[in-house]
Amino acid sequence: MHNLIESARLLWCPGLSGLQGNPKGSLQDWLATATYAPVAAGPGLTLQGIEMRDFLSSLAADINRVSSAASESLCNINANDSVPKSVAWPFVKLYYSALFYAHCVLRIWGKSPSYLRTSDMIKLREILSIYGISPPFKLNTGQFIISADPASSTTTITPDPGSGGSHEAIWRAFNSGLADLTYRLADAPIVTKDKEALTASIARLSSIMTNNGANISWLSFMRNNIQYRQAEGVWYPYPGRRLRTVDIESQITLLREGKLDIEVVLKATGDELSLFRSACLAVAIFGRGVISDLSQSSGPRGFLKYGQSRFEGSLIRALDS
Repeated sequence: MHNLIESARLLWCPGLSGLQGNPKGSLQDWLATATYAPVAAGPGLTLQGIEMRDFLSSLAADINRVSSAASESLCNINANDSVPKSVAWPFVKLYYSALFYAHCVLRIWGKSPSYLRTSDMIKLREILSIYGISPPFKLNTGQFIISADPASSTTTITPDPGSGGSHEAIWRAFNSGLADLTYRLADAPIVTKDKEALTASIARLSSIMTNNGANISWLSFMRNNIQYRQAEGVWYPYPGRRLRTVDIESQITLLREGKLDIEVVLKATGDELSLFRSACLAVAIFGRGVISDLSQSSGPRGFLKYGQSRFEGSLIRALDS
């Protein structure tokens, strides 16, 4: 029986699982220093002839950085007994953890919604000028999608197709990634019964994240309502809600111990705030599971040992001292 975490292997970026040691840099650093030959291809630019190991190392460094941020956000959800409820910030932290984990999964799949500044693209501009190529999009500060194709030693950069900011871009890309995973399942060497169960699980994850398909960036919408509109009754004077940070904290503990079943979370019901919490928890469970699965495949010197697991190990040592 295949589970949802294992199905994510179908989209793993080739080469990542074999990457050893502590990677450095970022995709922005790579773009500014790498050697490549650009080709205008449809709405994007394809960068050919790249040293794929250097690109994967930058991708891996970003994965480690963001996965550590995701874990730290979870670990900072603590009950404050001196405040009657104080659940607004725990909800915001839970959201950010989910956002970071979604971004990690996308990068593991070889796609990164990336905010690039004009300064990040100086070298790209220079090379395009040398080759006499007119870029199909403006090389100005904005949101872009960087996609890897290790089989052909190329990387493609396209402007993000939607509106909104970086949060909306990540949730659009993550939902698109789930759709790609469903598509890949159709041809995967998995028995039909398992395929149907996995397809249903992916559909439930997409549904709970998008308010049943009503808003592809619904999680960002809810976070904005909580953080900037002081909505949902999670700020003083806490009208009409009996919420406690300790309830969220207990779920986080189970999640970090691997005892929170994603299939149970995906079947959660309730009002929008309850579903928002369940959706964030589900994304975090999925993200942590994918990272753990890839780490197991990579062995004791795999690059993921220098990211989230290093942070959580340092946390355990601090608590034991």
